Amino acid sequence: MPKKDLTELARRLERHLGDPHDPASRMPYAKVLEYDEREGYPYEFVNLLQRWGALDHFLPSAQGGKAGDVEIGFNLMRLIARRDPTTATAFIITSLSFMPAWVAGTDEQKRTLVEAIQQGTRYAWGLSERGHGSDLTANEMTAEKTEGGYLLTGEKWLIGNGRVADGLSVHARTDPRGGPAGYSVFVLDKRRTPAGSVDELPRERMHGLRGLDMSGFRLDRVFVPDSALLGREGQGLEIALKTSQTARALISGIALSAVDTGLRVTLDFTEQRRVFGRTVSDIPYSRRHLAECFADLMVADAVSLGAVRALQVVPEQTSVWSSVVEYFVPTLLERTFAQLNVVLGARFYLRDHPHYAIHQKMMRDLPVANFADGNTVVNLKNIALQLEGLLAAGPAAEAEERSGRPCSSASRRSCRCTGPGTRSCSAGAGTTRSRRRRPRSASFAVSRGRATSRAGWHAPPRWAPNSWPTPTRCGSAPRG
Repeated sequence: MPKKDLTELARRLERHLGDPHDPASRMPYAKVLEYDEREGYPYEFVNLLQRWGALDHFLPSAQGGKAGDVEIGFNLMRLIARRDPTTATAFIITSLSFMPAWVAGTDEQKRTLVEAIQQGTRYAWGLSERGHGSDLTANEMTAEKTEGGYLLTGEKWLIGNGRVADGLSVHARTDPRGGPAGYSVFVLDKRRTPAGSVDELPRERMHGLRGLDMSGFRLDRVFVPDSALLGREGQGLEIALKTSQTARALISGIALSAVDTGLRVTLDFTEQRRVFGRTVSDIPYSRRHLAECFADLMVADAVSLGAVRALQVVPEQTSVWSSVVEYFVPTLLERTFAQLNVVLGARFYLRDHPHYAIHQKMMRDLPVANFADGNTVVNLKNIALQLEGLLAAGPAAEAEERSGRPCSSASRRSCRCTGPGTRSCSAGAGTTRSRRRRPRSASFAVSRGRATSRAGWHAPPRWAPNSWPTPTRCGSAPRG
C-alpha cells in the first residue's frame, strides 16, 4: 500500500476512536484505565474495532479479508496499542490464532474461519503447556486417531483469550513417540463440543495487561473430525514455528506503542511544568533524556519495520529477524521507559491522575513483548544456533552484492571474494583473488524501500502466506 494510503487509513482509525484525552470519545484513556483498574476484559473496545473493520486487514483477501501488505496490520495494531496494549493484544490474538490455518489450511478451511471471525467469533491459539513452556516437542496434549477424526486430551495453559474464545487452534501430539514430526494442529469449535468436555481454567491475574483473558483449557477426549486437521499429520511443529515467528515480528509493536505514549505524556509534562523559573523542557538534563528516548524509539521502529517487511520480502530469513526484533526491541525500550520515568518524576507513579495515569499502565504493559511467543533466552538461543551460518555466509553475500553476480563457489564457506574491486567469486575460474577482509556478523538494513539483509545465510525453507504479495512500496509508520 502506498504511504499516503496507509497514512489516510491510520487517520481514519484515529478519527473514529477520537481524542484519547477526551472522556467523551469512543476510546479514551479514562475508560481504558477504568477497565485496567477492575481487570475487566475490554469487550467494548474489541467490538468497536471489529465493527470498524480493523480485523479484516489481518485476514487474507483471497478468502474475504483485506490483508495484502502485512505492514498495514502492524501499523493499525500500533495505533490501537498506543491507547491500550490490552485491547490490542486481545484483538490481535484472534488473527494470530488464524495464522496456522493461513500457513497450512485448505481454501475451504480458511474461508470458513474468515467468515466466522467476521461474524464475531473469537479464537485462541492453544500452544503452550504448564510444564513445558517453549519446549514444544515436550507438549503432552494428545490427538488419538479414531474413526472419522481424532480425540483430543490434555491441558493448555497461559493461553490468551482461553476463556472468552469460541474457537481454538490446538497443537497436539499425534505420534506417541513425539519428536519433530510427532505433532499436528487442529481447529476446535468449543460451542459444538459435548457439555463438560472442555474445562476452562481460571484466569491468571497479571501485573500488566490486567484486563486480558490469560487462562487456559483442559480437554477430555474431545472429538474433532478429520476436516479439522490443518495441513498434514505430523506438520504441527513446522506450523507452530512459522506462526510464532510471525507473532514475534509483530509483537514488538506493543513495546513501540507503550513508549510512544509514554514519550508523548512526558513531553506534555515537560512543556507545562515550570521549575526554577523555566519549563522542564528547557533544562539540559531533561532535554538530553528526551532526545535519547526519541532516538531509541526511532531505532526500535526501524528494526521492527525491517522485520515486518522481511515477512514478505525475504520470508526465508524470518527465523532470525523475528528473534532479533523480539529480543532487541523490548530490551531496549524497557531501558528507554526508565529514562522517561526520571523526567516525569513522581507523576509516573500516579494511577488516578487525569492526564498522566496512562503512563504507569504503559510501563506495566510493555514487558509482555519480552515473553510472548518466546522469552529473551529462547530468542537468543535461536540466534546463537544460526550464528555459524550467518558468519560464514556474510563475506559471500557481500561479494554478490558488490559484483551483481551469484557466488560461484561450491561452498559459501570457502568463498574468498570479499576484497575491494573483486568482480566475481575467486573460487571460479578466471577470476582475480583480492585481499580478503575479515568476516563480520550479519547486519541488517532497510534500503530502496525494502527490507534487506547483507547476510545470505542458509535459512529455513521459504514460506509466505499466499495472500501477502511482495509489496512494491513500503511506507513509513504513521506518526500522528
